[in-house]
Amino acid sequence: MKLFKREDLFIRTTQENIEPQTKRKWLPIAGAGAFILVVIIFLFFVDGSLLPKTDDTKYKNEQTVVLPMVAVSSLNPLISKDEDTYFISSLIYEGLFALDEHLSPTPMLAEKYTIDQKNKTITLTLRQGVVFQDGTPLKAEDVKYSIDAFKAAGIASLYQNEIDKIDKAKISSQDTIVITFKTNTDMSLDLLTFPILPKNQFDNIAGAIAKVSNFKPIGTGAYQYKSYDKTAQLILTANSQYYGQIPKNELAFQVLPNGLNYFNLLKASNLSLLISKDASRQSELSGEDVSVVDFTSNEVEYLGFNFSQLDLAKRSVRLAIATAINPQEIIDESYYGSGVVNSDLYYPGYMDSKKMKDPYVYEPTASEKYLNKAGYLDNNGDGFVETADGLPLTFRILVNDNNASRVLAANQLKDSLAKVGMIANVEIVDWNTYLAKLQTGDFDLYLGGMKLSQNMDLRSLLATGGQTNYLSYGNGKLDELLNNMCSGLTPTEMQKTYIEIRTILHDDMPYFCLLYKTYGAIKSPALIGEISPTFWNYYQGSESWYCRYEVMAQTNP
Repeated sequence: MKLFKREDLFIRTTQENIEPQTKRKWLPIAGAGAFILVVIIFLFFVDGSLLPKTDDTKYKNEQTVVLPMVAVSSLNPLISKDEDTYFISSLIYEGLFALDEHLSPTPMLAEKYTIDQKNKTITLTLRQGVVFQDGTPLKAEDVKYSIDAFKAAGIASLYQNEIDKIDKAKISSQDTIVITFKTNTDMSLDLLTFPILPKNQFDNIAGAIAKVSNFKPIGTGAYQYKSYDKTAQLILTANSQYYGQIPKNELAFQVLPNGLNYFNLLKASNLSLLISKDASRQSELSGEDVSVVDFTSNEVEYLGFNFSQLDLAKRSVRLAIATAINPQEIIDESYYGSGVVNSDLYYPGYMDSKKMKDPYVYEPTASEKYLNKAGYLDNNGDGFVETADGLPLTFRILVNDNNASRVLAANQLKDSLAKVGMIANVEIVDWNTYLAKLQTGDFDLYLGGMKLSQNMDLRSLLATGGQTNYLSYGNGKLDELLNNMCSGLTPTEMQKTYIEIRTILHDDMPYFCLLYKTYGAIKSPALIGEISPTFWNYYQGSESWYCRYEVMAQTNP
């Protein structure tokens, strides 16, 4: 109910355009209105019967945030490949560098650094005043120990890809470490995000790697290990010695079986937060008292052009195809709306570069102009353009049958191309046949996808002769820039290099980015605090989270 404002209590009794005679006729009505107003005021301020009812609901704040996890093989980051261990480790441990929201490396345990590309080294000075959760000061020997331990763990570690690029680590002083890389084209700062462990926790590296069960993680992060029952829960509490923002809460990771309906636990606030990769999550939660924060994943879906196909080798034809495609429509109809449009294959907003005008805006009329300009005309009036030999311009779209969204998207592409005069035939094949056709170049267009690493090294996909570059595409300048991107550049230099890469990709257009998939952070009604997850840090900002529960009134028996 709208309450009266002070100005609402004043009644205008004169109007400039009303004659005196007319004013007198209105006086009885105004008097009656004044009487009614007095009655209303009495009811509001004396009787109170029309006042809004006060909410007697009581709430209490709890500093324990409940999160789900499945049973993991180990909490030991040296040997665990469990996804939950990875994200939990990011709360307990820290790396020499961390990635900001644009995937740009920022110093964490490393305070200063010097890059020597010629000698393939990065010299790091450690942050002062940092201690492990057992009170031991962070030293260069801990960094060397961690690198040596991860190298010894080999394929058992999730961090093998990063560690494998390091040749050795040498202690220069108590707080200075020199890391030597195997090549100067694989020595970027964003490789140095792996956890740093304390050397004194185990007698030797072999003992650390062998510790599978009953492993108690000790790091320098904002949270520290308190207790763990592998069948029940893991408790993390605030690290009171942390040099940054000290959490005000504790995190309780409940061990839950696979296949359990987590949504019901979430709706009842028995769980505080759930990360869902299910593209249909919004429809499942429709009308429920929970909120979903979508965030960009590292999964990109794209359309690849085979440059060995004579028509597709023409940029005008690739542009015609690109401008005939409506990516948002594909996201909405084939991926449950779970995706974001992006102009190239790199992570949206990568390196905090200024957004470039999308060169492939959906515009069917422009698509037709590109075709006509390249000499493809509808000479017989059947609605499809012809090649120089009089045949309809026809392409095969290759797609794997075990990806339902991709198959739907392929058929959408077929329809979109038909509207501008191109014929597309969708070839739906099993995974092994799909790979064989890609490797032999037996396709015109193909729908594919990749889960990209945090350092966005796309050489496999983009470089001439790259392992997953099936397009017969190559650009020498691009190859050079892709190598430079991984050759120990500062973040500013990386940003500049990426902008050059992006320009070439927009000009050459070997791929058309359909979308980046999104994941969802589903928040229970009780959870309070800003939710800002990233694909590499689900629990970012958890230090300030807490839960607010309604206190149920007790009834007398």
